[in-house]
Amino acid sequence: MELAEPAASYSRCYSMRRTASLSGIATGAMPLETLLELAATSAFHRPSGAGLKVEPSKVALAVGAAQSFKVANEFATKVKWTTSNAAVLRPLRDGTFLATAAGSARACAVDGNQRSCAVVNVVP
Repeated sequence: MELAEPAASYSRCYSMRRTASLSGIATGAMPLETLLELAATSAFHRPSGAGLKVEPSKVALAVGAAQSFKVANEFATKVKWTTSNAAVLRPLRDGTFLATAAGSARACAVDGNQRSCAVVNVVP
C-alpha cells in the first residue's frame, strides 16, 4: 500500500475546502476560514438571545425612583422586559422600570427562549 505525499494530500484537501456554502450562498473561491470569519461577524450567525445578561445585575431603589437596564448582547434584537413583582416594580419602556412600593422584584429581559434578570430591592 502506497501512502500519498503529505504536501500533495494537503493541497487536494485544501482545494476541496476552498468552495463552500453557508445558508445557500455560494462562495466560489473564498477560503473556508474567511467564510467562517465572515459568518461569525455578520447576519448569517445571529443566535437569538444567546447569552443574555441584564446590566446592572443588582440595584437598590427608593420608592418612586426609575432605573434603566440594558442587555449586554449584540445579538438580542427583540427584547421584552418583564417583572417578577408588578406591585413593587413596573416596566415602563425599553428597559426602564419604576419602583412603586417597598419590596423585592426582578427586572427581566426575554429574547426568544433566553431570559436574564436583575435583582431590584426597593426601599421606602
